[in-house]
Amino acid sequence: MPETDNGRVTLAVVAQKVDEVLRRMDRIDHACERYDMRIGVLETGQAERRTQVGDIRNDVDALEKKAESWNLLNSLGAGVAAILAALGLIK
Repeated sequence: MPETDNGRVTLAVVAQKVDEVLRRMDRIDHACERYDMRIGVLETGQAERRTQVGDIRNDVDALEKKAESWNLLNSLGAGVAAILAALGLIK
């Protein structure tokens, strides 16, 4: 650092250093704002995905219930067909 005759740093040099620190702080602030926006977007996306996953789970549960109902009907139909075949009513 430049020094004056009495060993003190000049005010101009201190002002330059302060200006540089302020410029760097501004860049950090802008970066933080961008990161905050990005995090907000990611959080919104995550909430949407959770909703979608919940909806898909509900759809799967509903389809499983329908499949169980159809399996029961198919089993009953096969049982009736077997009884009718055993009685000789179906050839």
